Amino acid sequence: MKVHTESWRKQLSRSPEERERRNAIARNVRSLRRFERKHVLHTDYNEKRSRPLSEYGLYLAGLEGTLAYVNRLPIRRMVDVGAGTGRAFLKLSRTPKYRRIAFEGVGIVQEPGIVLPKYHITSAQVMRGFQEKSVGAVLSVFGPTHYCPIPPVMDKLHALLIPGGLIKLVVMKYVPGHALNDEQKERVKAVTHFFRSHHYDFAYCDGAHAGRTGSFRTFLGIKRRQGARDQKSIAAKIMRHDLKSVRKFTRGYLPR
Repeated sequence: MKVHTESWRKQLSRSPEERERRNAIARNVRSLRRFERKHVLHTDYNEKRSRPLSEYGLYLAGLEGTLAYVNRLPIRRMVDVGAGTGRAFLKLSRTPKYRRIAFEGVGIVQEPGIVLPKYHITSAQVMRGFQEKSVGAVLSVFGPTHYCPIPPVMDKLHALLIPGGLIKLVVMKYVPGHALNDEQKERVKAVTHFFRSHHYDFAYCDGAHAGRTGSFRTFLGIKRRQGARDQKSIAAKIMRHDLKSVRKFTRGYLPR
């Protein structure tokens, strides 16, 4: 009884705007969970939930530079947000060169296809179980920034990152004839605005679906270190390194 009383007091102490913001997040998460549970056994949808590392290499425009950067961070914890089954990260975790990196996944439903040992069931807006400044890098391939309002997602990921931490994510940019193209353009603008307003060093590149029409944008941002005057060119340098490794990852080659 005491716990419930304290909980209600805490809720009542929040402003109406804060309560509405939290309610909006809860509604969005409930809607996404209903969708996930409804389609979890659908073959076509499961192909997206269980993307191989080759698709990560394509959509993230390579990963070699990103992984090399994370390997040098004081906290080498890399989290895949919207990880599906965690298939891609499982392969990375078994690569000797990246054994110092702790690979973890985040999803919103528990389902039998999950293969990654360290997996959290929580939403990107909440990230239950994570502490502030406890993550070295966040990756996302058409994850929450593809389905959820951008500001609460990016604000939460920003809080979890250590100074110098890295975010790399993919946002759909354009699909010919798609009814939500205007929304996708706004998502691209929102991610760009976030990186600029939070003073990230960031870079991006555009890509196209292999064998299909449509395009996407891959962002790479580095959270500013306290007292750092100029981090420019670091993100661009990592992105160029990544791009050189696209063929390795899409062909399934991984360094020893």
